Amino acid sequence: MNTKFIPAIVMLIGGLIDCIFAIINHLNLFDFTLELLIVLIVFLVIGECVRYVLEQNLSDFADENGEESNEESDEETDDEEYGEADDIEEEADDLDTSEEDEEY
Repeated sequence: MNTKFIPAIVMLIGGLIDCIFAIINHLNLFDFTLELLIVLIVFLVIGECVRYVLEQNLSDFADENGEESNEESDEETDDEEYGEADDIEEEADDLDTSEEDEEY
């Protein structure tokens, strides 16, 4: 799950609620701006905390469900890698011996 937008969404919701209360209470511009700045910073911190908690829990959940499928794919990948490496080493040995034969 993509969690990078959660802090921004939480900040916008907090700012909207603050704007509604400022309009209802007829705050002057300076007080409203200062209050909005404080509210946005507080809700940014809250949004970052929520994002961190979600990322930790979602990664743990994904690890528990995905371990079996990842193990199978890792084994297949390892076999393919080792097979290719053996072929490359054999070709390199053949090239080395042919170069030595040419020198004599």
